Amino acid sequence: MNLKSVWLCLKYEIPAILRSGKGAIVNMSSQGGILGVPNYGAYAAAKGGVAALTRAAAAEYASEGIRINAVSPGAVETELWAHAPVGLLEQVAANIVSHCSGLGNPMTLLKR
Repeated sequence: MNLKSVWLCLKYEIPAILRSGKGAIVNMSSQGGILGVPNYGAYAAAKGGVAALTRAAAAEYASEGIRINAVSPGAVETELWAHAPVGLLEQVAANIVSHCSGLGNPMTLLKR
């Protein structure tokens, strides 16, 4: 999801949650938005924007009973990698995966 789609979701989710009294929103960001991804500046900017928008919305609506957080995984082994350009995985591995223990597994992330 890009920044605009997260903003649009918040635009409609927040009023609905305010009517119900309290609730939680979880957005999907990425370590790429925190650490940056060489040659993928637009992706890094969008995911960094999601993280910043999430923090701002959380601060703005905390007193209204809404919790807003973002999940920011690193590289996760999904079908997306099967279609990635040649060399991208190695590039990501050198830049992002070096900050953790390796590619994440989607099922492991769900258990956390």
